Amino acid sequence: MYFRKKVTGALISLVYVLVMTFSSEKASSQDVQLWTDAFVVKPLGYFEYEGNIGTSQLLSEDGWGDYYFCNTLSYQRVNWYLAEVALEFHRTIDPQAQNISEIDMFIGQRFFFTTFLEKIHLQLPYFYLRLDNRIMNYEDGSTDNKVRLRPRIGGRFLINNMFIDDKTWYIPFYAEYFVNFNGDAFERYASRNRFMTGLGYAFTRKLRTELNYYAQRSRNTNEETFTKTDMMFQVAVRYYFLKGED
Repeated sequence: MYFRKKVTGALISLVYVLVMTFSSEKASSQDVQLWTDAFVVKPLGYFEYEGNIGTSQLLSEDGWGDYYFCNTLSYQRVNWYLAEVALEFHRTIDPQAQNISEIDMFIGQRFFFTTFLEKIHLQLPYFYLRLDNRIMNYEDGSTDNKVRLRPRIGGRFLINNMFIDDKTWYIPFYAEYFVNFNGDAFERYASRNRFMTGLGYAFTRKLRTELNYYAQRSRNTNEETFTKTDMMFQVAVRYYFLKGED
């Protein structure tokens, strides 16, 4: 009980500091998004497939909506390193600008510092590096290709267990930065940096659900600089097929 109170208190303090950092602009400059995601994860030997179907919506009048289907294949042979490739399909409907169809291909590498830090119940702290190649097709027939790098650090705290099993509460978190190599994409919504934390619950080893909060520095029109602070709330459901299952 003492450990859970300590972790929760530390997390609340961390979230407060980060949110205040991201929220240095006036409250009127903030926008709220709602994300809904469903994940299915299937192990394939040393490989693992993750499918993700979801939506993100800007909760304002004439706000845009992004609808996507993502496929990720990862490979992990040792416990400290994971490599992955992905193919994502996005369709953005925007009442105030052009609709965009996007194909996003990326490669990523995840380096784990350790498997588990028992004293603070920190599981799989990592450094992650992702390289995106974005191909965008606009409503007027024009196209664009943008490349960006996304370094990230993160992990998760397990609140009431030593590993994720039945009835396990956990706190995922990460911080990420977006580095564009060939300029910003022409889109009404764009990100520059992001922080995430939330609360997850594993009903069983197979089924988990999460309620996550994201704060990021972004913009929501093409004319703006990256001064807005977006707040995103994500409801995610994750289903894991266990190894050895057909």
